[in-house]
Amino acid sequence: MIIFGGFVDGLRTNEIYRFHFLTKRWELIISQSLPKQCPPPRAAHSSIVFGDKMIIFGGKDEDNEKLNDVWAFDFKEGTWERYEENNPREEPGLPFARSGHSA
Repeated sequence: MIIFGGFVDGLRTNEIYRFHFLTKRWELIISQSLPKQCPPPRAAHSSIVFGDKMIIFGGKDEDNEKLNDVWAFDFKEGTWERYEENNPREEPGLPFARSGHSA
């Protein structure tokens, strides 16, 4: 099981944890990306694991503003990649910022 983000001691985080069912232990996944190349801390986002990547979308940032960005974490490389800049006011068809949704 993989978890990303959420709240730790009342503050949003961008940490990734993996739970190993066989050993019943949690592992903190350390990103090899520079801090500015990582998604900002968030909560109420959606995420999926597809192949060797975890994809996250939306949520709310530290200022409680809704987001519509898309990020992928590559478990093999240990790095984040931000997908296109999503601005629905400039590009029709892109989703509006949202939180509390599911994937």
